[in-house]
Amino acid sequence: METPYILFQAGKINFLVLMEYVDVIDRAGSVSSQNIPVYDFAGICGLKKNGGRSSYALLMHTDSCRFGIVSDRVVDVVNISDGDILSLEGPALWEKNNYLAGVVWTGNPEPPAMYYIDVPSLYERVSSSEPDYWF
Repeated sequence: METPYILFQAGKINFLVLMEYVDVIDRAGSVSSQNIPVYDFAGICGLKKNGGRSSYALLMHTDSCRFGIVSDRVVDVVNISDGDILSLEGPALWEKNNYLAGVVWTGNPEPPAMYYIDVPSLYERVSSSEPDYWF
């Protein structure tokens, strides 16, 4: 069975978020009265932002909160079979990137992989930081 994911880029790397966690995709820097913290995902990952591209905010939820991340680009909605996601473990994961739950190999030279993000773990990682802005 295939599951829909939002495919987005940060620092020229592809990432996946389960579509069921995403509430809204909007231009980064947009303001609302909802008071949702938004974090720069490239900065969280220690990646350099793609220069000159528009940024987008993915506003998401977990069972206990709402928050957002800024991406360089939202690419598409992709359907992926659970069997195509390979687990990441051991030396590939450490406290700063333990929100990465898996990888999907694309079979293409550029980009070779898409990294699957566990949204509740990502919130745990960013929640102690000051947000870049509030939506």
